[in-house]
Amino acid sequence: MSTAFRQSFVESAKQYLPITIGQLPWAIAAGSVLKSVGLSFWECVGMTVIVYSGTAQLGTITLIMAGTSQWLIALAACAFSIRFLLFSALIAPAFENSSKKMRLFASYILIDGVIAIYSNTILSEKDKAKRYGVYLGPSLLNVVTWLAGTTAGVLFADQIPEKYHFEFMATIVLSVLLAPAFRQLKSLIVCLVSGLTACLFINLPMRTGFFVAILAGIFTGALLERLQKKTS
Repeated sequence: MSTAFRQSFVESAKQYLPITIGQLPWAIAAGSVLKSVGLSFWECVGMTVIVYSGTAQLGTITLIMAGTSQWLIALAACAFSIRFLLFSALIAPAFENSSKKMRLFASYILIDGVIAIYSNTILSEKDKAKRYGVYLGPSLLNVVTWLAGTTAGVLFADQIPEKYHFEFMATIVLSVLLAPAFRQLKSLIVCLVSGLTACLFINLPMRTGFFVAILAGIFTGALLERLQKKTS
């Protein structure tokens, strides 16, 4: 490890620490929910490690409880995580000359918060060591925090009072991450369209309204990009 890598790793991790602390209650809530549906300790931990997505984990719980087909559950998990396909395409240039192992590892630890906060830095940093440090620092910190939080939720699910509503912390954390995007009119329009679509289709079965909202946001963003290019 070079000095540049260590410095950027530590600095970015320190900057991201408040975000991980903020999502810790969400992780605890996710773990307690997994435990409450009858999964064993190792099943809960295994799902957390394999899926590594709070949205996909909680989104598929209802399907698991209903005894839905495993293929449909897997498909739903992929749909809930479709945003990561866009995130990976965004930062792919930063790992263009990386080894296959590095790219696979980077794809596994990919998360919303790091993309929202550090994507511009990662893409603009020419020093490879610093670029890796900026990405790996907060990403690995998030892995540790999420695994620790969900494990704690599984172990102490019976001791967590329902009145605390830890799951609401997810909304708070995501709202903080989205706030900087509102500075751009285009991003604000995409957020509004996606949010309103989710509200309109909230009663669709199997939470398919969530997928419709994602598609609406993607379509709106692509349309605005095309209009911007035509006018420029």
